Amino acid sequence: MSNEIATQSESQVSAKRALSDDERLKLINDTAQAVKEMNDDGQGRDITEHEETYMLVAFSVGDEEYAVSIDQIKEVVPCPTIAPVPQVPDFVKGVANVRGNVLAIIDLALRFGLKHERTEGKFVLVMKSEDLKFAISVQAVPNTMMVKESEITQATNIINQSTLGLNYVKGIIRRNQKIVVWIDMLDIMKNEDLGEK
Repeated sequence: MSNEIATQSESQVSAKRALSDDERLKLINDTAQAVKEMNDDGQGRDITEHEETYMLVAFSVGDEEYAVSIDQIKEVVPCPTIAPVPQVPDFVKGVANVRGNVLAIIDLALRFGLKHERTEGKFVLVMKSEDLKFAISVQAVPNTMMVKESEITQATNIINQSTLGLNYVKGIIRRNQKIVVWIDMLDIMKNEDLGEK
């Protein structure tokens, strides 16, 4: 009997333990792959009776929280060696080889003009785009979050879109007393000239 109780308490402890960075990476990458397969099959689009929900990948930039749609993420990997490149904007940390693809590594804190300690990112979010080859540098493994339409406040309801490039902001989400800004990274980078400082 005491052995059964010990076994139960051990399983409860293991069930409650936080996921390791490797487990969270696998979860995000597996989810991104599953979403890609669903989109390729045309599933998951016909939601008429229920409130629409979105799956986002959330990460910190300085002291702020941002999120991108999981549809825009190809994978999350440990940060590779970054080679500096001359004549690029400050927010481009350099280029790196990720699974045979050369990608520009972007520091969003610098791109958004946020104050932060300049430290090397530990992971990169590889963005899914045929035209733009880049990844976002982040300090920690990001989290996935499911968001209902009713939880999203449109940026236009808060600030005039002509300021701060808010046409790139898809919505503002309140979660656990934090504000998460949902951004469209592909739209942001489409309007950047990476060849000039």
